[in-house]
Order: sequence, then structure tokens, then C-alpha cells
Amino acid sequence: MGNRLEGKVVVVTGGTQGIGKGVALMCAAVGAKVVVNGRHEQNGTAVVREIQDKHGQAALFVKADISSEEECKRLMDETIRQFGRVDGLVNMRGFFPVEPWSIPPKTYSTLFLQ
Repeated sequence: MGNRLEGKVVVVTGGTQGIGKGVALMCAAVGAKVVVNGRHEQNGTAVVREIQDKHGQAALFVKADISSEEECKRLMDETIRQFGRVDGLVNMRGFFPVEPWSIPPKTYSTLFLQ
């Protein structure tokens, strides 16, 4: 795979599970230092350990709710404090501001099923 992201710092929101975790691990596999973001500290620290153990890359978990502007700023500040820069941002955090069952069926179908 090479080290295409060697020396780069990548922030992955929603990186504590699912596709976001996979993205965080892949970034580390190709040489990036990874900042894993999410709301679940236990999952986040486990992903950081996996990055360090499997790929030998520096990694950091920052618990932050990115629906909050203040917490987004804190996420970036902590990243820069730890690594000195941000080279990439992958937003894998899912956020849906309304309950899916409150959307009319035709609108739901157009948004999610087509």
C-alpha cells in the first residue's frame, strides 16, 4: 500500500466504530498520524491502541461532540497542540437532526432509498 500519508496528520470524526474506525486504521496503515474523534472514550482509546499496535503510528483520541462549534474548535486545538498541524479531515460521524419516522414516506424514499 505504501506510505502515501507519511508525516501527515488526519482527523477522523466518528472514528470509534464502523466505517470511521476502518478509515482511521487505513490512514494509519498508509503512514498518517491519526486523531480519532467520537463520543465513546472506551471505543476511542481501543482504536488508538489498535493503530499503535498494528501500524506503529502516533494516534490520539479526542472525545468531542462535533455538533457543537466549541467542541469542534477544541478538537482542532488539541490536534494542533499534539501534532502541530492538520493535513486532512474525514467526517464519518453520522448526524441526523430529526427522527426518521417523522419524515413523510415519499420524502424518506427520495432521500434514502433512491
